[in-house]
Amino acid sequence: MKRVKPFVYFAFRWLIVLFILAATFVFGMFQGGFVSWFLFYSVVIVFICSCLVSCLSLFGVKATRHISKQELRAGEEFNVEITISRPWLLPFFYYEASDDVPASILAERHEAIFFFTLKKELRFSYEAKALQRGEQQFGKLVVTANDLFGLIRVKKRIPIQTELLVYPAYHYVKHGLGTIGVSHVAKQLKKNHEDHAVSGVRPYVAGDRMAQIDWKRSAGVGGLVTKEFETDQSEEISLFLLPSVVETELEKEWFEESVSWAASLAATFVSARTEVGLHTYPNGWNQLQLNERTWKSGLRLLAKVKPLKTKKQAHLPPNLQLLGGVTLLITPQIEENTIRLVRQLEKRKTLVFVASAAPVGEWEQEQFKRLKAQLFHPQFEEGKRQSADDA
Repeated sequence: MKRVKPFVYFAFRWLIVLFILAATFVFGMFQGGFVSWFLFYSVVIVFICSCLVSCLSLFGVKATRHISKQELRAGEEFNVEITISRPWLLPFFYYEASDDVPASILAERHEAIFFFTLKKELRFSYEAKALQRGEQQFGKLVVTANDLFGLIRVKKRIPIQTELLVYPAYHYVKHGLGTIGVSHVAKQLKKNHEDHAVSGVRPYVAGDRMAQIDWKRSAGVGGLVTKEFETDQSEEISLFLLPSVVETELEKEWFEESVSWAASLAATFVSARTEVGLHTYPNGWNQLQLNERTWKSGLRLLAKVKPLKTKKQAHLPPNLQLLGGVTLLITPQIEENTIRLVRQLEKRKTLVFVASAAPVGEWEQEQFKRLKAQLFHPQFEEGKRQSADDA
């Protein structure tokens, strides 16, 4: 029905035009004289010129798209500005412009109408909101030229490739350090305060703790310097985002929730100035040591994570023998590979915590209990959703 109605309206307009032309022609035939035929030819010329202008008004038309942010987090708003360039002397009656917005981007008004003007550039903008993380692609801009009577609509599709990277939504975890291996983390932080663990100094940065300032060296150089400490590998925190196959909408929700959990836990550690090794599986296992400097790179990795196409792709992470301290496994759902990985980590005396977005069955709970792995569910602090620049 939606396709039939525009066709009916279009046919109705042309019937009216044909009726007007026929009426003026009949009037000229029966009435005769200069005035009646002048009326007929004037109507014909007006209709022909109107159609020609609409057909020619899109030659040389170009367009560009500018977005206010190239990278942002899910749920954040941004501005899109469209600029249409046209030859100065090119006539037109009015344009309709419609931007091609990805399905995961919410934009209520991404269309505009421009009436006749002598300006070479036509602009319009709209507000949009990123609903889902990932690499978003804006497509073509459709510009439609119309005649005076709505008889002819000429469309031109202008390809404008614009990429937008959307980070996963994340926020701080309640008692993040205490929930996951507080004894190990506390031991590491305590060791960092001991003089024999100092590996060097660096200039003071706002936010450094007073206990980390090296007062003796600060007096010698005429400015505050902060101690840098060694990190014992056996006390390292490793955060794994395990891959999974997505076949249903529910599994998709679990997958996206697990990505958000991984980003939230990573943000909690980075905000506490605790380095954590992030392990993700975009196309193969990648590892990134997260800190304040590499935080944006970690968000980009999490934004590009995609579900597995087949279960055969999944394999255990390499170099498990190098892991130590605390290992966090974030998974959309408990699978055979999850238990295999926990079993391998248990052999290396690693403290393992597992968070599953999907409900965990009794059999899986018994397996984790036997392997001395602890299940946990992140609890988030209300009202503290963070932007990409806050962590």
